[in-house]
Amino acid sequence: MSHKINHFLKQTIKQKKKTYPLRHYFSTFALHFLTYNKNIKRTTKPDKGLTNRKFNMLSILIPVYNYDCSELIKALHLQGERLKQSKGGDYEIIVGDDASSKGHGVENVRKACNFPECRFLSPEKNRGRAANRNAMAREAKGNYLLFIDCDALVTRGDFLEKYYEETLKGAEVVIGGIEAVGTQPSPDVSLRFKYEQSAAEIRSLEYRKANPYSHFSTFNVMVKTEVFMHIRFDESCVGYGYEDTIFGLRLKQEGYNITHIDAPLVHNGLDTNREFVEKTEQSMRNLHRFGRDIQNFSHVGAVALRLKRLNLDGMIVTWHRLFGRIERANLLSNNPSLFVLKLYKLGFFCSL
Repeated sequence: MSHKINHFLKQTIKQKKKTYPLRHYFSTFALHFLTYNKNIKRTTKPDKGLTNRKFNMLSILIPVYNYDCSELIKALHLQGERLKQSKGGDYEIIVGDDASSKGHGVENVRKACNFPECRFLSPEKNRGRAANRNAMAREAKGNYLLFIDCDALVTRGDFLEKYYEETLKGAEVVIGGIEAVGTQPSPDVSLRFKYEQSAAEIRSLEYRKANPYSHFSTFNVMVKTEVFMHIRFDESCVGYGYEDTIFGLRLKQEGYNITHIDAPLVHNGLDTNREFVEKTEQSMRNLHRFGRDIQNFSHVGAVALRLKRLNLDGMIVTWHRLFGRIERANLLSNNPSLFVLKLYKLGFFCSL
């Protein structure tokens, strides 16, 4: 590194000696040196795709599987056009359909993408949640990536504008938040509805600002493209669950700042009780495969590790063998208990 410093000093003095006093050379060198050292931790091989990015452009990425998100696309398109006219900001929408089955609104989604700023991507085979998101990011042209889940509902007219304002500040990661639907649409989604309602406190802006890395979710999040390309989603995480948790942990480990703003989207797509239980089981399997860092970053994993240190995990396993089926039956009923859900998750995880 010393030869680089010497070369820098010689070039600086050679080019500037007739214009600036000697102290300028050393102040310039000091600034260069400090900047270099500040970025050592995040040094990585440059991503070839970054050279094609457009400054002042927001890439909206919507991963979709077996869901009709055509209304979401239309709402974002309208706000994108307003953003162009009022703020001069550019945008694009990329819809990444992960090989959805026929009859799930795929054609509606494809038709909704019929405008110049939108692209519809659909691989022949299912990639999985993490790989699909990474693929969309590689296709994006903007210097900021706004990930939005396909079952989101836009309810605020200034949604995109609030994110755009954060891009002008150079924010690294921005989370807008999640709101639950107001009324339960049917009894067979009662478990997910109760779960969403119970999460209101930890989703509040005050809580999020006080705990910026806690409960990280990619439901509604904007990431600077160069930050995303350094982290990316872990494609070894297959099926449902914890790909966003891993991403959030990596952001924390690498020292990237998360900004929380008041720009929530409504989680409009509620799973049936059976779908939610099956997703929960899949997420526990994923969590079990990962190391202690990820498990400690999860509430269930942290409790399970604590019980194991106290040699109490065997008691939880025995409980699950005796009462797991009864608990599952409760979760599939029209009046499920969130306390039973916690017991079932812990027992299922400890039994793996």
